[in-house]
Amino acid sequence: HVGNIYTLEYCTNFFLDVTESIDKIYPQAEIIYKVKRDIKTINQKYEKLVFNVSNKIENFKVFYNEISAQSLIKACDVSISIPFTSTALIADYLKKPSIYYHPSPKPLVSNFSQKNNDQINNKRDLETWLKTI
Repeated sequence: HVGNIYTLEYCTNFFLDVTESIDKIYPQAEIIYKVKRDIKTINQKYEKLVFNVSNKIENFKVFYNEISAQSLIKACDVSISIPFTSTALIADYLKKPSIYYHPSPKPLVSNFSQKNNDQINNKRDLETWLKTI
């Protein structure tokens, strides 16, 4: 149990670090962002952030319930997941490079994390990892 780490600040840091890193290293890459649910209670600041980034990055696509995470991961080269969502497990099953990105200096521990090296905790290491794939 990791508690409720999914604050607006945490999710914003995750989202910006990942999208900025991909856009910096692979500016022509298509970024697919899967929202778990199209829910009405989503934080309006976060929703606006996603909207603004989707307009700023040319190849950025947001998907809600209209397509499964597994279908999207099959079409991707890599999966970057917020801890500890099932998308990383799906990517591992599909033999896709996959990590959890946890924008915090202290690593999280969970039974969902199958490997010792599948969590990255800062933007610099995220960019280094992206360069290896």
